[in-house]
Amino acid sequence: MNEPFCTITGLPIPTLTPEQVTLWWERVATAGLPPEVWVETAGRSSAMLTLGWLGQDWQVGRVVVLVGSGTVGAVALSAARHLANRCMNVRVWLNPEIAPNLYSQNQYNLYQKTGAQTVDLTELTGEKVAVVLVGSDTPLLPEIWAWVAQSGAEVLRIGATVDGVAVATLVLGLPVMGMPYEGQLYLADVGIPLAVYEQLGLYHRFVFGNQYIIPIYQRVAVADVEI
Repeated sequence: MNEPFCTITGLPIPTLTPEQVTLWWERVATAGLPPEVWVETAGRSSAMLTLGWLGQDWQVGRVVVLVGSGTVGAVALSAARHLANRCMNVRVWLNPEIAPNLYSQNQYNLYQKTGAQTVDLTELTGEKVAVVLVGSDTPLLPEIWAWVAQSGAEVLRIGATVDGVAVATLVLGLPVMGMPYEGQLYLADVGIPLAVYEQLGLYHRFVFGNQYIIPIYQRVAVADVEI
């Protein structure tokens, strides 16, 4: 299979076209994994990526989670809660221009129960942090990206890089052709049964082994290689 993405050992990763995305997640929900279920799994994976990125400094590294629109915003809030449960120095910034959806509101209610903080831009100004975790389907405010630039943080992204920068991106479910992914790519196992792949005619073998997050790589097309 000549898929554009693969594992470190060359195993192909099925890639969705933009037209397949809605049907894909509908089939995932029909199989018994509605968004409220896989958002929680994806949030844990996002927290695991953040912990791994901080390494030995995970207990002292400051983390700010930027929450925007869409289901990935809810995933970011879930990740923030998992980090806060580990008594980490984590805070959440909510995009004031975005109204919460059902999933993000539920995740925000859970996050509040950890006692961790929600902050606005004025409280972040001048502060240095280790990692910024971003979850949003739409661009964030330019002012928040200006703060990120002066914060010294490394940016981890959940889903496509619709704006800003990222040193690593966590792809949920499957990569999508033509999406702007930035930095080192990781694929999160959100528990999708193999039968769902088969329903869309996608060839797939389980590639995660004993991991819930794996690095993936974009193949270099022969036409793109200079001779």
